[in-house]
Amino acid sequence: MNDVICELCPRYCLIPEGGAGDCRVRVNLGGKLCATTYGRPSAVHIDPMEKKPLYHFRPGTPILSIATAGCNLHCRNCQNWQLSQRGGEEMERIYRAMPTEVVDVAIDKHCQSIAYTYSEPIIFYEYVYETAEIAKARGLYNVFVTAAYINKAPLRKLCQVLDATNTDLKAFDDKFYRDNCSGTLKPVLDALVTFRE
Repeated sequence: MNDVICELCPRYCLIPEGGAGDCRVRVNLGGKLCATTYGRPSAVHIDPMEKKPLYHFRPGTPILSIATAGCNLHCRNCQNWQLSQRGGEEMERIYRAMPTEVVDVAIDKHCQSIAYTYSEPIIFYEYVYETAEIAKARGLYNVFVTAAYINKAPLRKLCQVLDATNTDLKAFDDKFYRDNCSGTLKPVLDALVTFRE
């Protein structure tokens, strides 16, 4: 059997060869876990920092925002469901932008920061990490806008290249998470502790 287990989030999806995890974009290709959206954002915009919304981090500066399709939660009230609740191949528009190209665009457009946002950047983890690593080396800031449904080890690694984060805590109620987001509360609270550390 060539099944793989994705250890990125608390779902621990067991993915058969050719199949996808719950997020629809992390797939098993020949026994190897791959993110089909790597280098393939579906949303690229320049926003004001305040749209992240971060009001005390680099205020008044433009930020390059990128996102791919997919999410590991399924919130009933998702404002970006057209992006988050689809697989990468279902999007009307897919850009090609490898990590170095994303950083080049940010610099060319006079953005001091890059935001990983709109959908759920956890599911395009490798793309975020590698882009953020290059951005940091070139003097840019990295902003993570997330629902924080992630396991501790990958989050700790990611925190090494992030400068700011905005976590969307949906409720202080596990039943709400189960009924409305198809997730659980504790991993999000644990992630908030990790971010604080």
